Amino acid sequence: MILNLILKSVLYKQFQLFTEFVMWIPFRFVRTWYARLVTMRNGGGHGLLLQRKVRTKALYRVKFGKNVFVNEGVLLDGRYGLTIGDNCDIGEYSSIWSETHDTNTHEAFGAHTYIGNYCWICPRATIMPGVHIGDGAIVGNGA
Repeated sequence: MILNLILKSVLYKQFQLFTEFVMWIPFRFVRTWYARLVTMRNGGGHGLLLQRKVRTKALYRVKFGKNVFVNEGVLLDGRYGLTIGDNCDIGEYSSIWSETHDTNTHEAFGAHTYIGNYCWICPRATIMPGVHIGDGAIVGNGA
């Protein structure tokens, strides 16, 4: 049982490391192909465009809608689930979280984060766990 947990942990870390490597490859079609392959069971992802240096946590739990553009330096945290609707644009260096921790006990907790259709997340915006952003919303810079 303990060996099984250690093995899962090691494999997860290797998957994360490989994902980080792929997101630094200068060819967009490679990054997009990899993200669509990993998130294939979630459906969607048609027209997905990923810029370089996109950081992910549990990419396999992120569901992309159609025609999603993810700009450079964005962090996507899918550990508790993340859904990005159709025709969304996520600005540079934004962070979208689905997990956080208690400041006193450092115990992790989280909730599914949802971004609706036709949303624009401006650069350097931070979206916290459990947030539901409705269709057509604009999240301002540094918000």
